[in-house]
Amino acid sequence: MQRILFLFAAASFMFACDTTVGDLVDKFNNNETKETIVTEEVYKVESVAIGERSTTNNQLYNDLMQPTASGVFRGVHFDMSKDEVYDTESVRSTVDVYKDETDEELIVTTDMGKEILDFGDITYRFDEQGLYSIKVETYAITLEGSTEVCNMIIENYTEKYGAPTWAEDGYNEFTTTDEATGHEYSIAIKNIDDVEDSYGMYIYFDLL
Repeated sequence: MQRILFLFAAASFMFACDTTVGDLVDKFNNNETKETIVTEEVYKVESVAIGERSTTNNQLYNDLMQPTASGVFRGVHFDMSKDEVYDTESVRSTVDVYKDETDEELIVTTDMGKEILDFGDITYRFDEQGLYSIKVETYAITLEGSTEVCNMIIENYTEKYGAPTWAEDGYNEFTTTDEATGHEYSIAIKNIDDVEDSYGMYIYFDLL
């Protein structure tokens, strides 16, 4: 009789342990799942905040334009200081910041896609009031790739600002206002398709 009672007690103890372990495993798995979801949500928020990749399927366009960023261009507004523009650009993994040629300029190079020869040079110019001009020069290995990005930019700006003016020198020109500062400025875009083995485009943002 004592042997039977001992076996019954042992079985009850083992059942209780199994139940406790199972509960702990379930609880751990649930916590792990919640932690993973939170981590992914934070990453997504941070990506949008710094303007990383966007919603288009053209990586060259995404890397150059940073469409999820606000501002006049790549999260930048006119009148920003050189340090502010530097802070905006330097956090991006696709950007290299050049040593300044003058105190009035900040020059960065951004990757455009996986091909090393597809890239853009961006020159920010400053005076005592802050940023007043942006010059963009892109380089591409194919005319087709360059033209596609240029057309995407013109289409995007046309949707935002209306049809561009066609200038005699081949530029598509837009006029709009910097919402953050109220400054009126122009955008001029030209695809480089008339130079053999040299493809890309020019974009200028200038205060009026």
